[in-house]
Amino acid sequence: MSTSPHRPAITAHVLDTTFGRPASNIPVSLFLLPSRCPFSLLSQQPTLLATSITNSDGRIVSWTFSAANLEISTTKGTTYLLRFETKEYYEQVYGPAGGFFPWIDVVFVMGAGEDGGDGRVEDERKHYHVPVLLSRFSYTTYRGS
Repeated sequence: MSTSPHRPAITAHVLDTTFGRPASNIPVSLFLLPSRCPFSLLSQQPTLLATSITNSDGRIVSWTFSAANLEISTTKGTTYLLRFETKEYYEQVYGPAGGFFPWIDVVFVMGAGEDGGDGRVEDERKHYHVPVLLSRFSYTTYRGS
């Protein structure tokens, strides 16, 4: 298993909006989805690319790849799924009742919605930062910078 040596093309950040603080120690998995993936993923299994755990600042800044030859592709149209395993975090914060979402899946497509007219240089467009704002009964996400 290899760990990325520089800022990866995909990073994430989890913030707990109930308490106004980072959500640390949340396991996160990065999957590659089949191209033109339909809503139902049952036809083809996603490929696990890498795993990580949010740091004390709630950030994913590096990945441990599941095999040495795997990498994150920034090719336009590549579809990824980020899975945030939130169950244990909610139980730690709220006790046995936990939270409503045992995990949060965020699916996104590289290059979607980009026309190059946003004022960013090409290298900035190839970095995808995916923040998740969560509370006990809700979450939201967006493409960060």
